[in-house]
Amino acid sequence: MKRTVVTVLILLFCLSVFAGCDPVLPAENISADYAPKPLTQGSSADIEIIYPDTAGTPIVKWTDQKVEIVRGKDIVAVSGLTVTGLKPGKAVLKIEVKANCAYNGIVIDKPVFTTELEVEVE
Repeated sequence: MKRTVVTVLILLFCLSVFAGCDPVLPAENISADYAPKPLTQGSSADIEIIYPDTAGTPIVKWTDQKVEIVRGKDIVAVSGLTVTGLKPGKAVLKIEVKANCAYNGIVIDKPVFTTELEVEVE
């Protein structure tokens, strides 16, 4: 009997910890921008990630920002959150960010937010 009660309590605790972040995530996704637009060949710009409002959500911080060139690897180069124009054209970047959620003092890596950004080089 004791063993069953302890097992049920442990299962309920694990379920509440691992499901604690999902119900109240922000309704909006991240977005991104850069300036100046358009980039000139040889110039660089920092990518600004615009995060959704996290009030009332378990998100405590954003981590692991990654930028990947989806289309136009010969048009732009990316280093961290900086994009550099290599030659005239348009490129598409995929930006990915993880949200860390906290539940009862435990920080859990949870959802991944993504967006795409079109970069023009002249």
